[in-house]
Amino acid sequence: MPDTLFHQFVDSEGWSEATQVDLLLRYIGAQDDLAAFEDFLAQCRDTEPGGVSDPADRFMWEVAERLRNPGLTLNTAFQSFCANAFDLLTPSQAAERWCCWSVA
Repeated sequence: MPDTLFHQFVDSEGWSEATQVDLLLRYIGAQDDLAAFEDFLAQCRDTEPGGVSDPADRFMWEVAERLRNPGLTLNTAFQSFCANAFDLLTPSQAAERWCCWSVA
């Protein structure tokens, strides 16, 4: 893990991973250039050893890839949907149900 100012602050505050993600998503949501962030995420996924290591995160990314919309990973409703569907559905089934659920 890189020793960035953010990581140093997280260590000193003792924030959980969930808190870190929530803060980063709120920060990202305030940014204007979503396309640049999506490119950055794709680059990180390609360069990180083993890619996304958390199975639930990997599931969410697989569902987003099947929907051909990586930006969905920033959507809190999509994150919640994937968290609930993880271990219950395949990524294909979850993508199909997301389409049906989000249209309704």
